[in-house]
Parts: sequence; structure tokens; C-alpha cells
Amino acid sequence: METNVVDAIGTIGFGGVGIAVIAWIAYLYGKELLKNHKETTERVCDSFDRALDRRDKDIQYLVNEIRNGKSGGSNNNG
Repeated sequence: METNVVDAIGTIGFGGVGIAVIAWIAYLYGKELLKNHKETTERVCDSFDRALDRRDKDIQYLVNEIRNGKSGGSNNNG
């Protein structure tokens, strides 16, 4: 009986350590995954900001061209 109790305690102890090791590995994996996700999100946001800047510059360029075309066309006609 004492042998069975000692074996049971050893099994529970080893199982607890195994669970702790697996939990620690899962924690480290999750931490690395979140770090990679954060870096990817930052790259996407930076890319989106650059695209918005290009769009704003293109719009401003078109507005200036339209203004110059209207003022140039009215000056040529008058």
C-alpha cells in the first residue's frame, strides 16, 4: 500500500511538472506570437499611413492642376 501511495504521489508530481513545462512553453510561444503580430500590425499601419499620404499628395496635385488649368484657360481666352 505504501508503495502505491509513493507511486501515486510521484506520478502526480511528475504530471504537475510536465503540465508546468507545457504551460511555460505555451506561454513563451504565445509571447513570441504576440510580438510577431505586433510587428506585423505596425508594418501594415505604416504602409497604410504612407498610402494615405500618397493619396493626399495626389489629390492636392490634381486640385492644383485643375486650378492652374482653369486659370490658364481663362487667361488664354481673355
